[in-house]
Amino acid sequence: MIRLVSELSSVSSRNRFSRRFIRGLSSLVSEPFKIQNARKMRDNSDVFARPEIVSFDGFGTLYYPRKPVAEQYSDIASSMGLKKSVEDIERDFGVIYSELQREHHNYGKRSGLKSTDEWWSELIVKLFGIPHYSKDDSSAKLCRKLLDHFTSDKAYALYDDVIPVLSVLRDHDISAVVATNSDPRVLKILQSLGVSNYINDSDVYISYEIDAAKPEKEFYDAIAKRYRSSHHSERRLSSQFLENCWHIGDDYDKDFLGAVRAGWNGVYLDRRRQSQFFSGKKIPVSQLDGCFTDQAQELDSSDGDFHIIANNRLVISNLTQLLRVFDLEGEGRGEGV
Repeated sequence: MIRLVSELSSVSSRNRFSRRFIRGLSSLVSEPFKIQNARKMRDNSDVFARPEIVSFDGFGTLYYPRKPVAEQYSDIASSMGLKKSVEDIERDFGVIYSELQREHHNYGKRSGLKSTDEWWSELIVKLFGIPHYSKDDSSAKLCRKLLDHFTSDKAYALYDDVIPVLSVLRDHDISAVVATNSDPRVLKILQSLGVSNYINDSDVYISYEIDAAKPEKEFYDAIAKRYRSSHHSERRLSSQFLENCWHIGDDYDKDFLGAVRAGWNGVYLDRRRQSQFFSGKKIPVSQLDGCFTDQAQELDSSDGDFHIIANNRLVISNLTQLLRVFDLEGEGRGEGV
């Protein structure tokens, strides 16, 4: 955290980075609501305008598990006398999860289950092969213990760059929201981690409530419309409004491509720098997933630690790099940093 504070306060982005953006061979105009035009960029003289919304994915972007999820399941079950190896949990979890989503889509919202807790309890009893929680006290206690654990900071931790970035955005009156494929239990996670001090529950948009999920365009449209309605008393979307909506996430397809194809600005967060964008190799056009017009161009920088693909597409490895993009680095009042 100290290192992050030092970076934010001591280095000016205007000195380290130029605003020059190399557009390539063509000037392209985006029509964000047409999927066939996903390759196009907006022709905008202000490449990085002040954002209207900065939207963050949750798991893997804002927070991470303190230990592998399967290991946490195994530890808690073991504490109650139930043995199942981490390897077996890893093997079975995804299969059971997918089966339950088919049987009780969207965490059972419209299939008769009373709550998302019931959906997860169904998963737990199937995962461990134990009697149904409604008929066995020991099963019910295990379900309750796991449910409580995985909505707390005992299970998850924030990345070190989250609070400094949220603090600077708040200092500049830039709206931050969370957009995640999840159920309402994510609200408790964000509260336990302190994110709710910066982002109101009403600005946490979840697939469960929207009845659509990333990377679907309907998901991003719903967020923009709801935000406009609550903050501007206006639900009508326009390309001008969407040009200032940014979404950041660690999933290339759901967060990055999904946002761009919905007309938003997409930011791919590659914390481990393991993607093709940090490989130093030229990316063949055939591998660019319809999201890019030509070979990625790089912002002038001293360390090359993030990439500008277009004026609405970025690849970063740390959330603090957003502050450089928006010329906010070192300009916050410092509260919470």
